[in-house]
Amino acid sequence: MVTWQGYSNILVHGNGRACLADFGLSTVLMEFVGASYLTDAIEGNVRWAAAELFEADPPLSLSFECDIYSFGSIILQVSSLDFQVKNLVDIVSALGANLQDTLLRSED
Repeated sequence: MVTWQGYSNILVHGNGRACLADFGLSTVLMEFVGASYLTDAIEGNVRWAAAELFEADPPLSLSFECDIYSFGSIILQVSSLDFQVKNLVDIVSALGANLQDTLLRSED
């Protein structure tokens, strides 16, 4: 039985055992009013997505390497005991602006 679910895809059982759910199937919890962590171009949760997914033209497909990056991000937070995602709204806004700029350039 899962007793706690954090960051949409980290599950903690009653005995303290943590499990990671599939990043590509993760859902977004609205943690900040008006902020969305999903994009039309990238599947899954932006918070854990590898940077190259945002920069590729045409967009890259999710891969084993992308999953390793996402897993590494989780391990870094857990090992540092730093569960705060600093400036997340600013980061998501910047990523969104970059994606919008890319779309506008591709239409020219």
